[in-house]
Amino acid sequence: MHRFFICLAVTLLLAAPTAHAKQCKQKAVTGISTGATKLAIVRKGDAMNWAYRHWDKRCTQTYPGVWCDRKIAIRKSTKCNRQPNGIGGHNHSCEFSARPCKN
Repeated sequence: MHRFFICLAVTLLLAAPTAHAKQCKQKAVTGISTGATKLAIVRKGDAMNWAYRHWDKRCTQTYPGVWCDRKIAIRKSTKCNRQPNGIGGHNHSCEFSARPCKN
């Protein structure tokens, strides 16, 4: 009988939801590389970094506090495109969108 209660207690503890579940906002925040800098961006990686920086800035403005960690954000998407720059190369622009979360 004593083992039964111990097993029941362990089962209930393991099945209980965690107190620190991740909370996420319903609305996504979007950052664009052209919104972060007016300079022409030649490398795609640079355009992505500028889009991430712009997302960080917009997220912090919209949701101050602990909401704006890209590592735990959900529904992340990055879209990039390139346009001819008129001198034989290309300029890149990227858009990063994600729903902010906190633990």
